[in-house]
Amino acid sequence: MLILALTLLILPLQWIVAMVLAAAVHELCHYGVARLLGGSVDRFRLGLWGAKMEIRGLTAGKELVCALAGPIGGLLLLPFARIIPRTALCAAAQSLYNLLPLYPLDGGRALRCLLQILLPPEPAWEVCRWIQTGCLIGIGILGCYGTFALGLGAIPLLVSCLVIVRAIRENDPCKPGACPLQ
Repeated sequence: MLILALTLLILPLQWIVAMVLAAAVHELCHYGVARLLGGSVDRFRLGLWGAKMEIRGLTAGKELVCALAGPIGGLLLLPFARIIPRTALCAAAQSLYNLLPLYPLDGGRALRCLLQILLPPEPAWEVCRWIQTGCLIGIGILGCYGTFALGLGAIPLLVSCLVIVRAIRENDPCKPGACPLQ
């Protein structure tokens, strides 16, 4: 709630509406593709760390497509940038962020499913863990670089810390069987 209150104080209403519209398109794309692929949406939650949709009944390949549907849907708003510039920009930023190969982001879900399709469970788990660890280290370095070397203030370091904390909060998402193989 504190982050929401700060956002309302800092950003103009047009940007808040654009962020909400971009997030709605993103989540509707996940929902629509999940339903088209035969999955069922059991639960949808909005929280401090973003939205979370619990989907059942998808194979690893179908979950891979469903995970990528949100970011792709957001990027599909870019051709409309002249008409809805703020929403297109927010959707593009959200899509690029969500494509990071960190679980529970969409890129992490896609990575997890792709590796479980291509590799046996144990090697898939190891590769996933190494990729996510490398990504977290890179995000930390970029945050420090932006804050200290580029003099951008504390925001890059704060953002990188939030991304790292969100990824670490999950209980080993790369473990064998984390992605449904039905």
